[in-house]
Amino acid sequence: FIANSDNLGAIVDMKILNHLIHKQNEYCMEVTPKTLADVKGGTLISYEGRVQLLEIAQVPDAHVDEFKSIEKFKIFNTNNLWVNLKAIKRLVEADALKMEIIPNPKEVDGVKVLQLETAAGAAIRFFDHAIGINVPRSRFLPVKATSDLQLVQSDLYTLVDGFVTRNSARTDPSNPSIELGPEFKKV
Repeated sequence: FIANSDNLGAIVDMKILNHLIHKQNEYCMEVTPKTLADVKGGTLISYEGRVQLLEIAQVPDAHVDEFKSIEKFKIFNTNNLWVNLKAIKRLVEADALKMEIIPNPKEVDGVKVLQLETAAGAAIRFFDHAIGINVPRSRFLPVKATSDLQLVQSDLYTLVDGFVTRNSARTDPSNPSIELGPEFKKV
């Protein structure tokens, strides 16, 4: 199981693990329903008979609005990945993991830069019996900014047996929107 360290909802789920073992899936990407906050997140597509990850940086400018649509692309990649280590060994020994580099133009402190990245989720296309599994939103709880941290530290969430979970006393499934000034973005 591989997950981003900032995703507090990413925990090993024995039901998923048992499913993957039983079905002999070599690779699994957890996806969850896309909201307006997730429009830049990658999504799964079927291309040339294989499951593949499509990232916004790979989408031509003319189709970016279509990619961001939560109606057309209803799910996005949580970056919670399950990978069979024997399958990785097989692919590495065969020199078959040909990951592409994705150019991603950004601006950092007012300077235009070109970030070169490889999406771990893009490896899905190399594995046999690769799947995407639609998981509850609770498995995607990233903390990337101060406002995200404030939500997790509020009474919206609670810590149960070492896991951050939604407070059951909170019946509204949506999170409030917290907007801080730029000086608080990365405190």
